[in-house]
Amino acid sequence: MLDLFSYITFGASALFFTLFTNYYTMVSVIILDVSLNIFEYIILTKTTIIEKLDDEYGLLYFYLILYIWISSMVIYYLTTYVFNIDAVSYIIATVVVVSQLFFSLFVYSINKKIRQDKLSLQQINDLKIYTQQLESSQRGLRKFKHDYQNMLLSLKLSVKKVMTKS
Repeated sequence: MLDLFSYITFGASALFFTLFTNYYTMVSVIILDVSLNIFEYIILTKTTIIEKLDDEYGLLYFYLILYIWISSMVIYYLTTYVFNIDAVSYIIATVVVVSQLFFSLFVYSINKKIRQDKLSLQQINDLKIYTQQLESSQRGLRKFKHDYQNMLLSLKLSVKKVMTKS
């Protein structure tokens, strides 16, 4: 996860210097990288990006992060070693990485909705089963009450019969 953000920092600073200036010093690169790393740290601590790895969708979330990281590395390799790097290449690479990010978020949200729908259906089925069990218990209780009242009535009549004979 942190490697992905380090790569994003590197790519963002390279894109910045490619687009806005051809002359840069090591100090300006360090200042920009430190600023971007602080920004990334704030994002990591103020959002639930890391916490999402521990929830029930964590494995999918991890695979999507891995997918974005691999896509970014492939794009970086292609723009650095295979094709001639210029500002247009960096812009295209950035657009592709951002589109991959949106695609990953889309897949994550669809998967989460499907799981929530399955959970809702399971809860409804469990509630139906529970309701049927309650109704069955209620019928059994009513039957027992009716039988109990009949026994009490029989005992009452027997007691009256015995009392009238004596």
